[in-house]
Amino acid sequence: MSGRLQGLYDLYREGTGKLIEPGEKISWDQHIHAVGEDVTGGSEIALWFYPKGQEPKKRSYLIGFTGIDRSKGSTSPPNSISHTEGFTVLKENTLITNFQPHFHLRGKAMQVEAILPTGNRQIVSYVGNFNFNWMTNYIYADDEAPVFPKGTVIHVTAYYDNTRQQEQP
Repeated sequence: MSGRLQGLYDLYREGTGKLIEPGEKISWDQHIHAVGEDVTGGSEIALWFYPKGQEPKKRSYLIGFTGIDRSKGSTSPPNSISHTEGFTVLKENTLITNFQPHFHLRGKAMQVEAILPTGNRQIVSYVGNFNFNWMTNYIYADDEAPVFPKGTVIHVTAYYDNTRQQEQP
């Protein structure tokens, strides 16, 4: 793959859409890094609209569950293995359709855990051996997508390796 990003997309369930209000803008960030060869970069976007008079039965929202406590930041001291944590309270009943761990170079693993209003805990996803060159979007199968009630806390733990060993091929 030589560091090129391919196949990143959002996939919505049948009958689901995002609402785009008049005057809204669509924007995104690209993370580009050296891969040791000339590579042509670029972006494409495609939008599919529901026909006039038809509206999706469900609405999709992007909720960025982060493994960073914004009050502490995500600094990984030199020559250390560390982790950060972040917590998000679900404001309504939620179906999680996909999980995309997002790190920069020192990221190594990410775990998503749901803490239910009952206090029970459930591991939702775990990605170990994260590879910066592959920003993979893990899409749950229809019958595997987790559903959580309002008030569930999504706890994300991000693990980092900032040692010389990490730099070895």
